[in-house]
Amino acid sequence: MENKETVQKSKEKHPEDINSLAMDLLQDYKLNFKRVFALLIIVLILWAATIVGFVWYLNQYDFVSSIESTAVYSIIDSSGNVISSDIPQDQLEEYWS
Repeated sequence: MENKETVQKSKEKHPEDINSLAMDLLQDYKLNFKRVFALLIIVLILWAATIVGFVWYLNQYDFVSSIESTAVYSIIDSSGNVISSDIPQDQLEEYWS
């Protein structure tokens, strides 16, 4: 009978045990929060470094180009009438006749 009584006593929850369990759980949550926060900071730093690296990589090249064009540009409406042109009207008439 003595064993049953000790088992029952050990199964009973004492306020000190519950408080100790709660504190242990809070400590575990605190540690997990610190780990997740550190991981978040690392991911944000790597994300920012990726963007900075990409911008730096693109800025090392000169993307200026020049195109030399000798074409004649004309704005023509749907009826075929020349609205605006780079060459005078008399030269256009000579070309089309």
